[in-house]
Amino acid sequence: MGQNIVCPQHQYIQYRKNRTDMTDKINNSETKKTRLRLSERLKLVASFVPEGSRVADIGTDHGYVPIYLAETGKIKSALAMDVRKGPLARADEHIEEYRRDAGDAAISIETRLSNGLEKLYAGEADTVIIAGMGGELMIDIIKNSPVIGTLKEMILSPHSDKDFVRKNM
Repeated sequence: MGQNIVCPQHQYIQYRKNRTDMTDKINNSETKKTRLRLSERLKLVASFVPEGSRVADIGTDHGYVPIYLAETGKIKSALAMDVRKGPLARADEHIEEYRRDAGDAAISIETRLSNGLEKLYAGEADTVIIAGMGGELMIDIIKNSPVIGTLKEMILSPHSDKDFVRKNM
């Protein structure tokens, strides 16, 4: 694969050992105040997103990462994707709050019901975030995607099976 692959989970392990360096990375990535309070893990994931990206957040759950990235002005647009309707409904509510607060300055965030990358089409995103799921599922999602070769960046943060992810990338 030609894209850069970042595994923040590996960085997060280093972060636990060297708290100062990773805390600086997290703090330096916050260019503006946001109304969201992300966990350190999700802030670290967000810190790897390149400036000006068009992001697809796979397994978005509550939609906090795309909203955080939009509030900090780091992205051009985002797709918040999940396989379940309940989490997407929550993400829609949070995105609406963001739009009300941001007004005309709101960056486009769209929600989409999708099994992994199934409903992501070529050219819609240049960066994919897959975080908070098992490594085997993550690899399955990546291997079954026809658009994976069109992406510039993949930011992966598995909750389990980290070695499996490393071996299969």
